[in-house]
Amino acid sequence: MQNMTINRRSALKHFSFLAGSTLSASALMSVFNLSHAATWQPLFLSAPQREWLAELAEHIIPSTDTPGAKAAQVERFIEQMLWDCYAEKDRQQFVQSLDDFSQACEQQLGRAFMDSTKEQQIQCLQQVQDQDFFPVLKELTVQGYFTSEIGATQALSYVPIPGDYLACIPYSNTKAAAITEGHP
Repeated sequence: MQNMTINRRSALKHFSFLAGSTLSASALMSVFNLSHAATWQPLFLSAPQREWLAELAEHIIPSTDTPGAKAAQVERFIEQMLWDCYAEKDRQQFVQSLDDFSQACEQQLGRAFMDSTKEQQIQCLQQVQDQDFFPVLKELTVQGYFTSEIGATQALSYVPIPGDYLACIPYSNTKAAAITEGHP
């Protein structure tokens, strides 16, 4: 058998190749999954539940000078996260809490939440902030919005190729929160 010795340079070269091919494979997969948004299909929420969820998310991150949660289609993100990352019991509890809140608002307002004025909707939302599902809803809404293209490029200061790293700059020289940028 041939004597096979490996030196550090050779080991690092092989390791770099393996790590690079792994990263390249994941990058390629993300490129191939870009069409996923166009072919998105509902997973478990009904159309009214999804519309209700979109309206609640819009109250959490409303449209201002930047698009809001509805424009970023955060309700799709929330549904996908509930489906992929939450246990069946937790997912059912979230949906049940959502339905219970919808019914409570309808009883309080005498009409559906979606048919109410913004002020009435906000009044209902203020009452639900202490319930268990609302912190989860807020967390998923914020996460979905700021990881969406709209949130990352319009609400945050996204720079795909960052410039120089300037560690010590006056705070007043900074602009909006940045994903990859720490200076103007």
